[in-house]
Amino acid sequence: MFSFNSYSRSKSSPSKALSLSGRTQIECMDRGLRSVNGAKHIIGLINSRRTVTKLFLGHNILSDDGCVLLFTFLSSPLGRKCPIAEISLNANSIGDRGLAAISAYLMDNTTLTELFLQDNLFTSDPKTVTQFAHAINQSHLRLLSLTTNRSLADDFCRLFLPALRSRYLHELHLSAIGLTYSSAPYIAEYITSTDRCQLHTLKCNGNHLMFRGVRMIIRAIERANFGLTAVELYANNILSGPDSEDTDDDVTGTTQGYNPNAWKDVEKLLKQVLGRNTHLKKETWKEALQLLVYSRAVLLSSKELLNDGSNTLAVPISGFRFNHFPIEIKLYVLSFLSPTLCSSQRARIFTYASSTSTLPPLLTPLASTSFGRSAEPAVSSMCVPDPLVTMGFTTPPVWTINNLGDRGCAPGKCMGRRSLLCHLEQRRMLWLEQVGCLAYDQTEVV
Repeated sequence: MFSFNSYSRSKSSPSKALSLSGRTQIECMDRGLRSVNGAKHIIGLINSRRTVTKLFLGHNILSDDGCVLLFTFLSSPLGRKCPIAEISLNANSIGDRGLAAISAYLMDNTTLTELFLQDNLFTSDPKTVTQFAHAINQSHLRLLSLTTNRSLADDFCRLFLPALRSRYLHELHLSAIGLTYSSAPYIAEYITSTDRCQLHTLKCNGNHLMFRGVRMIIRAIERANFGLTAVELYANNILSGPDSEDTDDDVTGTTQGYNPNAWKDVEKLLKQVLGRNTHLKKETWKEALQLLVYSRAVLLSSKELLNDGSNTLAVPISGFRFNHFPIEIKLYVLSFLSPTLCSSQRARIFTYASSTSTLPPLLTPLASTSFGRSAEPAVSSMCVPDPLVTMGFTTPPVWTINNLGDRGCAPGKCMGRRSLLCHLEQRRMLWLEQVGCLAYDQTEVV
């Protein structure tokens, strides 16, 4: 019987020195790995490393048997010690049994953020699809790619999207999976459900949505989605097929003869809507960060004043003491600093800002190494240097928040503009996610 412990570190240790990044990722693309024996080889490589954060296993033939064995290991206590953040299993002839094993691994998984499953043999088995959606809801997965799984088709969309309600999933790839116009209503309904959809990127290229299906999705974004900033709907048989001539407007119900200008108008509308969402998202980020600064100063000082128990009547009448106003007035005044935010977003920021437990530590803790067991491995890691800087070129930071300029994150702690991935700006994005300010919220905006 195969034992996960049978492959010791010494037995499978690499014969040559690995780079720093190579020590934490396993690249076995197109190595001819097959079924159970291929999975055993991968497990041996994992056991030979102190930690593993990425698995690149594309273009092999692990099939269901190999996939089940691999993810049974990853779901075991020994496998759970590896904080794997990215797994690529494209073109591995994996079917529904393998997908069920992947679903079991995803349950309550807080480390895996990117999963690539392109070009496999998944079907639209109701039990498997529902189990997969439920597992995603219970995970912290941020990117899922199911591109070129052509056997999925409309039945998958009908089962998967209504069951999907992950607050962490931000990017979904459904290109070339055999979708037709029948899937358009399910896509439209999902992206307009603000309590279920948190996507900023949606890719549905190479399907058969036709003109009406594409238009329905774009109209849905225009009407009730302010989070999507990247949408791809190319190569969807816009000009061919019977649906290209059936151009009943999904909003007004009117009929018009199809012509190339109709598609140009829809394409123009998509660009305008995505531009609107991008602008509102940036304003939301900026105002949320600004509101936190002023809310800290006002609300924390108010708490100190209440705890002090000093006599407010002793305050000179000639002096303007904003801190002595009732809390309702303070919150009302602070709300004018963030006109783009809705009341619930402001309330979450006020709650966060008024708690001393959310203040950053006075002394920065020692940075955890790449082998540490941090709850936030991506955040506690060092910044990724920009190679263009060393060659004499400069590029802006990944996130342009609050015009950081060349100040970077903090002296001696971050490379700032000289990095491809900024440590402190990652923390900002996690905070924006925590208070629900990653995207504009159209509800109750004053």
